[in-house]
Amino acid sequence: MKIIIKNLVGAVTLSLLFFSTSLTAQVNPGEVISNTCGKKKSTCEGEMKWKDGMVYSGTISKGLPNGKGMMKWSDGSEYKGDFIQGLRHGFGTFTHSNGTRFEGDWDKDQIGTQGSMFYPNGDEFVGEFQKGKRHGLGIFMTISGENYNGMWKNGVEDGEGTYTYTDGSYYIGNSVGGVKEGEGMVVWAQGDTLKATWKNGSLNGVSTYNFTNGDKLLAKWKNGKLSVKSTYTFSNGEQIRGSLNNLRSRVAVIGNEMANIESNFQTCYMGIAMEMKNNQEYSLSKEFMIAALDLADPIDGDQGMIAQEIQLVDQAMKERGYAKLPETKRQ
Repeated sequence: MKIIIKNLVGAVTLSLLFFSTSLTAQVNPGEVISNTCGKKKSTCEGEMKWKDGMVYSGTISKGLPNGKGMMKWSDGSEYKGDFIQGLRHGFGTFTHSNGTRFEGDWDKDQIGTQGSMFYPNGDEFVGEFQKGKRHGLGIFMTISGENYNGMWKNGVEDGEGTYTYTDGSYYIGNSVGGVKEGEGMVVWAQGDTLKATWKNGSLNGVSTYNFTNGDKLLAKWKNGKLSVKSTYTFSNGEQIRGSLNNLRSRVAVIGNEMANIESNFQTCYMGIAMEMKNNQEYSLSKEFMIAALDLADPIDGDQGMIAQEIQLVDQAMKERGYAKLPETKRQ
């Protein structure tokens, strides 16, 4: 999703570097104000206190935390787990005073290569890390139900992966630097699919929208904008070409199935609108939502659902300083 999918990525680029608090500088004999193990060279279970308020309880060896123990900082942060010569090393859990928690491997006082990060808002990441950032294979799960499962680089989605949205739809494909890039496919909950190419997070090139009844709509895009000509192919292979604005009515006449054709176009418009909303292309998203609203069946409640989505897009546009689009007149 720029999650989403910008939603996911933009929301989760929290740096983990604040976890790299070094104990080396703090575990200094001159700064220790008490040590219940005294000067024992052998392993001892005890407690150490420092001038800055840091407290350690656990195994001590040669005046340093060494083994299992718990370290507490004056700001309320704490670490429970393995220590080697005063450094967090092995497996342990660090809970920051802001509520963020990391459980996993530690390497010489730095986050290791495997672990789980739990965020105060309920989001969670499980996977691989490098230098304190999401890097390698991992899954990020948001409290809203959206998630990304795939490759990461320097804290953002990069490589093959799957984005899953709250409505049950999902995207399978490539991302670069946190945005969709290259070939991919969106699968909607009702079964329709969109096979396309993305560039910098926007549809670019030829796309094929496959309907559950076997019909297809082929369109061309450039930087997220639809080109003039599109092709509608019936399940029997018959085709008709034209602009998307007039293609629907022409297809309905030839196909003699107005209700089914309008349903196809409504789901297509809304599907593309949600894809653009997920990529935070709000102006284009709203245009397709309005087109879908014109075809929505009020009996099934489609109009109310689409109207709510339009309100959400308007709010997002307002928050980001977009000019509000004028409403088109309903037919």
